[in-house]
Amino acid sequence: MPPKKATRVAAPPPAAAEGGTDGSDDDNMFGNPYADAMVTGSKRERVEGGGGSSRSVLPTILGVTLDIKPKTITSGPKVMHKEDMVVIVTGVQANGANTIIDTGEGMEWFILPSRIVPGQAVATEGEAKFQAKEREMVYREYARVRKLHCIRISVWEAVDVKPGCPVRITNVEANWKGTDDGNEPLYLNGNKAFLEGPAPPKGGLGAHMCAFAATAQMQSRACLAASVAMEGYFNTSFLNDLSPGAFAQAEVTQGRWRNYQNSAVRELQARAGVAPPQPAAALKATAGVIAANSVESYAAGHALLPTEMYDDGHRAILLQSGVSPAHSTKMSAPPVEGETPPPPTLMAISGAMIKLKAAAAPEALTPAMAAMVVSKVDFTGDADTGKGLAVEAHAVLIPDTKIACNALKEDSNATPWLVSKGPAMAFSMSARFYAHKFAVTDRAMFQWAAVQFFHFGTFSGIPKLLPVQRNDNATVTVASAWPEGGQLWFDMPTSLATIGLKVSAAFVQKHLCGGTDQFVGTRKLNEETAYTLPDGATGLPKLDNSGYQMLTVHQGLAWTFSDLIDDGAREFRVLYADSHRAVRKDKTLTETEATAEAHLEAKAADAKVDTGKWMKQSCLVYALL
Repeated sequence: MPPKKATRVAAPPPAAAEGGTDGSDDDNMFGNPYADAMVTGSKRERVEGGGGSSRSVLPTILGVTLDIKPKTITSGPKVMHKEDMVVIVTGVQANGANTIIDTGEGMEWFILPSRIVPGQAVATEGEAKFQAKEREMVYREYARVRKLHCIRISVWEAVDVKPGCPVRITNVEANWKGTDDGNEPLYLNGNKAFLEGPAPPKGGLGAHMCAFAATAQMQSRACLAASVAMEGYFNTSFLNDLSPGAFAQAEVTQGRWRNYQNSAVRELQARAGVAPPQPAAALKATAGVIAANSVESYAAGHALLPTEMYDDGHRAILLQSGVSPAHSTKMSAPPVEGETPPPPTLMAISGAMIKLKAAAAPEALTPAMAAMVVSKVDFTGDADTGKGLAVEAHAVLIPDTKIACNALKEDSNATPWLVSKGPAMAFSMSARFYAHKFAVTDRAMFQWAAVQFFHFGTFSGIPKLLPVQRNDNATVTVASAWPEGGQLWFDMPTSLATIGLKVSAAFVQKHLCGGTDQFVGTRKLNEETAYTLPDGATGLPKLDNSGYQMLTVHQGLAWTFSDLIDDGAREFRVLYADSHRAVRKDKTLTETEATAEAHLEAKAADAKVDTGKWMKQSCLVYALL
């Protein structure tokens, strides 16, 4: 039977989003890319993570470390030390092992459980204790396995490994805890983690992880993984609304999901061909089950193979390539009866769209492009402390940039990209971590700053990508979880240079220091509602450890201007509540010091207060290297 092709029927054009009336023409330029993407509402639902025999042939995993913590194991009189690592997997070397299932799309692999063949003598002395031991696959039909995408793994040794480091983990195995009857938890273990490249520079983890997310491999992976929010674009109701250019991208996505399913079937059959009778029969039966299921079910989030709960869904690192608020569109929240509607949200035009439009040739782009675009920022938790933070993001996918470029050549108004209807991912986090990241612990100031940083900043993150639930009135419920690695990685200097009003050193010294060398904070901090520093932090980010420093600190803190200059401060940026709306109207505020300085002096005059006093009380001023 030939593969099923995408089909669609004609549909009326979607209603246009509000925008373009205050100086921005991006709505027209990009054909209102989010008009059909927005829904009547969204909700977040919190989720938790939670053979053949061969002579000790075990696979090797390649990846990037996200987190690492020491682990102590006590067994009777023995005390053993290991490292617990969180790693995003970039490749797997089977090394001839019969336990690896490759899905063929660079998105994830599976590892089947194995064990040391019973009855072997275990040497404890000299070199003999390191000798290879014969292993065998332990597999029953449709039994649980481990998914290798973003993994938690214990290793015996990981010298000099830090977050962001490329690593090679040897002798990886999936072991049952206790018996191997399939009822016990299945754990991942490795021998050693070797560095495969340098660690990120001091203060440079955010930029490093954003660069990693922008690589061709990660962009391709994200394109497929994030499409699960739209059921891989097999659903006719989604296809109906696509433009011809976007429809061609949906067909590419469908083809990749078919290859994902077919590759898994071929791999299972190949493993069965060299396995002993019992696991061979189980592997063949499992391959048959996968082949019999529809590809649409896998594209909609149905698991290829049962796994531990932690492995649910897909993992990919996605990048929000921060763009100026000048490149944004207004999106209004759905009305709520009896409530005054809030001001429209400014939603960034994806950097992927802008880059595609500006590309002179496909060769200048990665073969596929994927991005997230934040659509909602909520502050959650207790009303008095607001310790929680929730962020939702849409997915923008361009599975084949060559096809997209050709579509734009034929029609400059084409829209050859896929935008998820409603959010495709959501993160639940601690607000105090980002209060420290943005260098402001004042609750109110942090919250208006967070809106700007999350909507227009440059950062990357690894969400738990699960199916999106949709009800009859088009409200979506999106799975919300802590980001893998514990954080979203912000490139703060780049983010500040994108959204902050640019002022001169002389302007800063004049208004913050009164023309002297000394700044002393005057803004009072409400200690009851202020965010505390995260565990391990001893102070706010500084130029020497982070590449940026917030200057309008609260009462009790101080700095000297000459020290800033000596430490390398060469650029100064200013934010205030809703300053991104001013930048939307006039991008030169982020480019021309004189324009920004005149604007800030006018804002202070409107408030009938001295410019310096207004900036100290109402603005966040940053120094950048």
